[in-house]
Amino acid sequence: MSQRSLLALIVVNAVLLAGLVAMLTAPRTAEAQFAGASQYLMISGVAAGRQNNAAIYIIDLTNGAIAPVFVSTANDSLEVMTGRVVTNDTRRRTGGGSGGGR
Repeated sequence: MSQRSLLALIVVNAVLLAGLVAMLTAPRTAEAQFAGASQYLMISGVAAGRQNNAAIYIIDLTNGAIAPVFVSTANDSLEVMTGRVVTNDTRRRTGGGSGGGR
C-alpha cells in the first residue's frame, strides 16, 4: 500500500469519526408523545405579574387546548390552571363554526 493511499484512508476515517461524534453529541428534540395520534408542544417563559414564578404552557396541537402550569421557584411547587380550547374561543369570537355568535 502506498503512502498516498494510507494518507487517504486516514483522512476518510477521521472525517467519518468526526461525523459520528457530531451526531452523538448534537442536542436532540424531546419526544415524549403519548395517547396515540395527539401532538403536544410545551412553551416555557417568565410569568408576567407573578413574582418568583415561571410559566409552562402545554398545548395539544390536535384540538387547540392549552393548559398553563406555573412553577414557583421559591418553594418548588406546581400550580396547574384550568385549560382552554383556543379553537372554541376563536369560533365564538368570529361567530363561525358550531360555537354560535358572541
